[in-house]
Formats: sequence, C-alpha cells, structure tokens
Amino acid sequence: MFKKAYILTHVFLFVAIVSIAQSVELTPIAGYTFRSTVNITGGEARLNDGFTYGGALTINASPFNAIEVSYYRYETVAEAYSSYTGYVGLDDEVAMNYLFIGGKRNFPASEKVTGFTGLNLGAGWLGSKDDTFSTITKFALGFDAGVKIMASEKVGIRLQT
Repeated sequence: MFKKAYILTHVFLFVAIVSIAQSVELTPIAGYTFRSTVNITGGEARLNDGFTYGGALTINASPFNAIEVSYYRYETVAEAYSSYTGYVGLDDEVAMNYLFIGGKRNFPASEKVTGFTGLNLGAGWLGSKDDTFSTITKFALGFDAGVKIMASEKVGIRLQT
C-alpha cells in the first residue's frame, strides 16, 4: 500500500509541475568522458575514457528558469593498482551512472539561440558488469553551461559542458 501511495504522490506532483510549465523538453544526450585518476594507498585508481549517453527532461517554468532531471551512463574499464599489503589489483569493466535534479538559468539571445547554466544535485554509482565488487554510491554535484540552437520549432541541438 505504501509503494502505491508513494508512486501516486510522485505522479501527481509531476503532472502538477508539468501543467504549470511553459514548455517541456526531452533531450537525448551523447558525449565523451575523459580518463580520471585518483591516488589510493600505495598506488592509483583509474576510470578510463569512453562514450557517455543519457537524457534530460527539462521543465521550463518561464523563459529564464527551468527544472531539469537528467541521467548519464558511462561504460568503461576501471583499473586499480597498489603496493599496499593485501590489496588485490582491479582491471574490470564497469558502468558509472549519474542521476541529477537541478535548476537551470536560461539566457535567450534570440528565438533560435538560448544560452544556459545549471547546478545539479544527485547521486553517482559505480558498479561492475560481473559483480566483481559491490556497487559504490556517492553524492554527486554537477555544473553545466552551454547553448541551445533550434533548427525548427520542435527540433534543436544542445551543446554543453
């Protein structure tokens, strides 16, 4: 019973937000993530580079303000090596996932071009494809900036970093 009430509450909240929105945008996302390395005891851990994909649901409350929910997935190989006694090296296929919700500030330059910035809060989790290790989940913070260029009333391209 609790799960049904929980889901129903979220559906009503989503419908209420969308109904007051000026527009709703669904954006597929594709990009590239560069290698990242961190120091660990007696060595280093690395997530290699690779293709990133996902999507974003943007609810524009006004021409200048929006709320965005986004998901990104990045599949790569993780490596970890250490001289620390008892540490086993890792060389495994992994998937890094991010789920964000955040605010976006739009800067319309014309009918077809809009700049934007955004601040996102959410979670990131790293898991191995063959369950070599337990999934690691952490708090995630994101910042983005870019430009949206509309080719027509319904289709455009969004370039962001």
